[in-house]
Amino acid sequence: MNISAAPETPGRIVHVVESFGAGVLQAVRMLANDQDARGLEVHVIHSSRPDTPPPKELAQLFSPGVRRHPLKMSGGIALWQDLRTLAGLIRQLKQLRPDIVHLHSSKAGMLGRAAAATLKLQNSTIYSPHGWAFLRTDVSPTMRRIFLIIEQLAERLFGCYIAACSEHELHLAKERVYARSAGLLRNAVAIPEMPVRRDPDEHVRIITVGRVTEQKAPWHFAWLARELSGPQTHFQWIGDNQHALCDTWLGQAPVQQTGPLGREDLQKALANADIFVLLSGWEGLPLALIEAQAMGLPALITPLPGCLEVVIPEKTGLVADTADTMKRQLLRLIEDRTLRLEMGSAARARMKSEFSFEAYSDRVWQLYSRMARMNVLT
Repeated sequence: MNISAAPETPGRIVHVVESFGAGVLQAVRMLANDQDARGLEVHVIHSSRPDTPPPKELAQLFSPGVRRHPLKMSGGIALWQDLRTLAGLIRQLKQLRPDIVHLHSSKAGMLGRAAAATLKLQNSTIYSPHGWAFLRTDVSPTMRRIFLIIEQLAERLFGCYIAACSEHELHLAKERVYARSAGLLRNAVAIPEMPVRRDPDEHVRIITVGRVTEQKAPWHFAWLARELSGPQTHFQWIGDNQHALCDTWLGQAPVQQTGPLGREDLQKALANADIFVLLSGWEGLPLALIEAQAMGLPALITPLPGCLEVVIPEKTGLVADTADTMKRQLLRLIEDRTLRLEMGSAARARMKSEFSFEAYSDRVWQLYSRMARMNVLT
């Protein structure tokens, strides 16, 4: 029995997310708040992780009309906990009777597709991976293979529409996951919200944003800080720094660690920075990078496909894949103020034209409405 009698336009949206922190949290926050402003009934079923803001801060991040439903989810593979989570998710979806279910990140994608299939909601379900788990380099090749097999099995058994956040993610959905229905829903930021950046002075502030984890390769940032910091060159890491190896990676380096910041303080920090650095080992389409470029910051990145969809090498930022190249490229930006300003200006202009949240929101609405109409016809 199909529990959702979907109208021609969706009225009740349920987002399901396990990785409720960092970029995924911001993506869900922007979508949910925008949909609430459009007059939809919006629910967010979410887990809590070490990088998830406390309930008081979450209440400030989300519009009052967005209803949040905590649900314990395991970040890894934990059979009994996953089965309990699946049962709880089925109960909540059955009670909420959504017109559209939007799943975010791998664990929510797996359990959410199983729950949707149980309730015959596959045709109303969208899965946004926000970076495939089988690309992780902090796990063994065997575990990456297991992650890929899980994605392939979920696609074969349950299916749903996969909304990829980048061209590369879409390519992998088709070529490795064998997705039957997939399209591009590229990440974006609300550019008008960005404050005006400070006027440049003799100091050069180099910043990165994200959890201190192996994904972000903090040892590169620490080494650059040891090599290049000085009286007028400052390095700052913004993001959760509770990882057990944080002191090993950053503790002896001249890096200011702020811990996680609220949206207003984060934007102030970006406004006071001169260069953004993201040297990750794997990414989907990083919102932090889009946001920094939208603020007019030139970027130094590793040559990951998702990052290269944001940064145009030698125009809006620089690319490096070895430690020596990272140092040489960052030194170029530190020493050449004109280059920084030209790249930052080009970056902001490109983000406005290609990564604005307004256009992204419209694409999401069109996708939701198309799915709702198809459900009416079937």
